[in-house]
Amino acid sequence: MGLAKRESTRLIVERKVADVYQLAKRSAMQIKKDFDQNSKEPPIMGYQPKWGGAGLWAIGLRSRLDGELRALKDADLLPHSKDAIDAFEQQEMVLEVLSVYLKESIRSGITM
Repeated sequence: MGLAKRESTRLIVERKVADVYQLAKRSAMQIKKDFDQNSKEPPIMGYQPKWGGAGLWAIGLRSRLDGELRALKDADLLPHSKDAIDAFEQQEMVLEVLSVYLKESIRSGITM
C-alpha cells in the first residue's frame, strides 16, 4: 500500500481489500450452493423446454459469476494477496462446474 502514509490507514485499507475478496468468495459459494440445490430440477419457466431452460438458467449463473470475476480482475489497484488468489480459484472452480453442466445439458438436449 504505497498511498497509505499512516499505519492505521494502511490497516483499514488492507482490511477493506480483504473484505472485498471475502465477498467475492461468498458470492461464488452462494452461486455454487444455488446450483447444487437446483441442478436436478432447475427453476425454468413453464414455456421453456427442459434442457434449453436448464441451459439458460446455468448461463445466467455463469454470467453473474463471470461479471464479478471480470470486475475483480479489472480492479488493478487492489493488491493481490492470498485472499485474492483464494477468491479467484473459488470463482474459477464454480465457473468450471457450470461449464461442465452446460456441456452436459446441451449434449442431453441434442440426443433426446
